Amino acid sequence: MNKNIEVINENLWVVNFDYVNMGYIKELSLKNINESEYATFTQDGKVVLNKNKPIYKDIVRYLSWLMKIPDNQLSCNEGFYGFYRCMNPETKYFSNEEIKKIIGRIDFNRISKLYFNLCDIEIERRRIQQLFMKGSVTYG
Repeated sequence: MNKNIEVINENLWVVNFDYVNMGYIKELSLKNINESEYATFTQDGKVVLNKNKPIYKDIVRYLSWLMKIPDNQLSCNEGFYGFYRCMNPETKYFSNEEIKKIIGRIDFNRISKLYFNLCDIEIERRRIQQLFMKGSVTYG
């Protein structure tokens, strides 16, 4: 495996998108990759994050967590509270009600936007992966 590919898990890889465009990472054939993007997908449903972005380590942690939850918890309140606990480990044992009170005092919109955007990435990853496994890939 190319030393420029950081494999977080089977569905989450991290690379420098500039290196992909320069041809240093021949193992990835990502079409129309844009260095300004945070993430893209492979044809078989892996998420590839851009290591060039300053918050990529946080995104790795959050997406790794989201990849473990069932479909019915993505983009819902229960998933959101778990996501908040992932973002703030000190709240690991807090009830949903306690988290609601904390969120009421901070920027709820910023946190919920991040959560729902990352859920969209994970939902799309699962969709692409299912299509790939059925042999009916329409992505890439």
